[in-house]
Amino acid sequence: MGDISRATSGISVDMVSAQGAFRFVGIEAGEDLICGDIVYVSNLGRLMKSVDTQVTISGVPNFLGMVNHVVASGANATVFGQGARFNYGSRMTPGALLYVSDTAGNLATSAVAGADKGVAICIDDNDIMIIGLPR
Repeated sequence: MGDISRATSGISVDMVSAQGAFRFVGIEAGEDLICGDIVYVSNLGRLMKSVDTQVTISGVPNFLGMVNHVVASGANATVFGQGARFNYGSRMTPGALLYVSDTAGNLATSAVAGADKGVAICIDDNDIMIIGLPR
């Protein structure tokens, strides 16, 4: 499994897709977050970096979406979920699914465990879209 290298020019959300995407506003960060971190809401009600070791039953990870700004622990964040398109990396394979990595906050090109579910899809060489999770 390989983690996706984040864009060196910075990660940005496509504002057209963001208007129709699921957004979660005003959730307190439980740790420092950077732009492009994928996150979930902990049992304490705080945003934490998603990591494959928190996968729940049937391969569904603890995953809410992605932050598009730096957030200090204790500050409120906005998370963009299903339907949000991000300029995220480079030389990605269009149509490829991306998974919660075993490195906290990162996306990976393959599942850690066979039952893991994809949380994003590569749209082109540089862009991904959050697809959310089956419930």
